[in-house]
Amino acid sequence: MTDLADGNWLFLLAHPDDDALIAGSIRELVRRGQPVQLAWVTDSSSLGGRLRRQAECRGVGHVLGVPQENLHFLDLPSLEMVPQLAAGAEQMTRFLSALQPSHLMTVAFEAGHIDHDCLNFLTYEARFRAGLKAPLFEFPLYTGQGGGFHVNRFFGPHLRQTLSAEALERKRLTMQLYASQWPYMWVANWVTGRRLWEPYRLCPPERDHRLPPHSGSLNIDRIYNRFMRYRFADFARQVEKVRTYS
Repeated sequence: MTDLADGNWLFLLAHPDDDALIAGSIRELVRRGQPVQLAWVTDSSSLGGRLRRQAECRGVGHVLGVPQENLHFLDLPSLEMVPQLAAGAEQMTRFLSALQPSHLMTVAFEAGHIDHDCLNFLTYEARFRAGLKAPLFEFPLYTGQGGGFHVNRFFGPHLRQTLSAEALERKRLTMQLYASQWPYMWVANWVTGRRLWEPYRLCPPERDHRLPPHSGSLNIDRIYNRFMRYRFADFARQVEKVRTYS
């Protein structure tokens, strides 16, 4: 177990409810008196509507003890981030330059959801453009690595934030507050609801987002995920056009 370091943390989430799988860690940082900022990057207008989902986020901020002024909504277009990567990189660079966090946490690059991969890339790109030295971490949501479908799991080395009983209860409340996403929250609670830790890992400094994050079937390329519109190859081509970090 390796708990998150003290510092000024910024959590970058693709959608309202992504934070449910790192909510216990957020609460532990708040309990220790560390400043925490939460930013939901897409407008998340599907499955509940933007206004309802952002209202759920504000309720979650209250439950986790994050001040309302530390909640941010960037409103990039959900499921349309691939063609918007260049504009997204500029917006994210301005955002990180303004906040100047000492530590960053974002969703993992795991080819689970196209918005997750786009955000992971944008975090890398904007961190480089803004000249930030803040260490960058990621936490898992879901992946097809290893066959099947896996929720909140890393294959290979990773770190774990221990959770108190109080933090775990706040995490469960977070899942309840995302009522518009109840099918996903049911799965999240079933997988993680009694687990007294949350996985995370330090991002590799030289990640190449043009290459698949793992071998085998990519969840975003599976036929039942055609609603995402963009395949990994589309994402990789756009990354090639936008990428400046090395």
